[in-house]
Amino acid sequence: MGKVGFMVRWIEKNGFLRLTALGGWDDRILMAHRVTFLTRDGKKVHGVIGSTPPHILSGSDREKVVPLEDLFVDIGARSREEAESFGVRIGDPGTIHCPFLRLREGYVTGKAFDDRAGCLVAAEALRILAKEKPPTSSW
Repeated sequence: MGKVGFMVRWIEKNGFLRLTALGGWDDRILMAHRVTFLTRDGKKVHGVIGSTPPHILSGSDREKVVPLEDLFVDIGARSREEAESFGVRIGDPGTIHCPFLRLREGYVTGKAFDDRAGCLVAAEALRILAKEKPPTSSW
């Protein structure tokens, strides 16, 4: 619940995907992350976020944050038709691939912990309140 993500905005002729944001993203962290898209038929398609390689950029461009609209996702397709044969369509949702991982005892990493913790608190509050008789109102 409440997880930020992406949506396929366009599929290039060469098979790369272009994205638009769903929620707030910090463009500084996106490059080289793995991503997962959920197709309309329920399949997961994996890819990696890329950009123009640094060795062909000017010195000043290497220092700039690349905005999301200039990034692409490589899913291993060589053409728009091949990408579509994987089931990918414009409008399909995706997110950074960040599986749950235990770092050491008592420490874990994963995605959307803040939102998931908030949902747990809300569910627990409802569970507790379900045992209470609501006060009547005299409106």
